[in-house]
Amino acid sequence: DFKIQLGQVSTAEGGTELRVRDNVDSPWRSWMKVGPEENLGALEFTKDGKSVFVESSIGSDTARVLERNLGTGAEKLIAHSPEVDSGDVMINPRTKMVEAVSFEPGRRQWKVIDPSVQPDFDALAKVHDGDFSIVSRDRADKTWLAAYTSDRGPVRFYSWDRSAKKSTFLFTAQPKLENLTLAEMKAVVIPSRDGLKLNSY
Repeated sequence: DFKIQLGQVSTAEGGTELRVRDNVDSPWRSWMKVGPEENLGALEFTKDGKSVFVESSIGSDTARVLERNLGTGAEKLIAHSPEVDSGDVMINPRTKMVEAVSFEPGRRQWKVIDPSVQPDFDALAKVHDGDFSIVSRDRADKTWLAAYTSDRGPVRFYSWDRSAKKSTFLFTAQPKLENLTLAEMKAVVIPSRDGLKLNSY
């Protein structure tokens, strides 16, 4: 209804605070708060408005995607990796449900949450060698716009017909890079002196 219910604030200490209110006449109250060493961010309300999807590293070494109830504070884990923070989060604009979450220990990997989009993600992974993300979709959810990032070329955009399972190349962001020889980027894991694994390139 275009009535602001949640706000995200940068604190004086460099941390993050999420504030909520019951309605436009109610005062704001602190809902979640972290210092500069933690990750915290609001993503989207659930369709019933009773919970919010958040990215949070509270109680975890890495940021994960949670569904958190506004009233009780009860949390449900949606996606998590012990290696790296969560990345892109794909949320259906109609159902307001998380469909997939990306993680990048090296190359981008997608964890599909909603099985109905699994065939799309499997097929999109074969369209181009780059790492893809869904940057837009039509209202009917039949056509997606996919962007592929590559180490050896510009970002390439494709339309994806979900019914026909067909991709159509649209354009590249920087055509002048198209025929140049660019350096290959390789993901490596470097062991640190104290036994940790450093994901690097």
